Amino acid sequence: MELIGALEVLAVLAVLGLILPSLVDVAEILTPVAATGLVALVIGAAVAKSSR
Repeated sequence: MELIGALEVLAVLAVLGLILPSLVDVAEILTPVAATGLVALVIGAAVAKSSR
């Protein structure tokens, strides 16, 4: 259960990483980096979910 909670927190942070750089017009290079991290997070969540 701890892994699922951690994945939820990371997902919220990833969404903020996708939205905030564009909104505040600072370090826009962070948006693709956050997108890549979100892909890794979703893959990790799928693996965690399928192993249950």
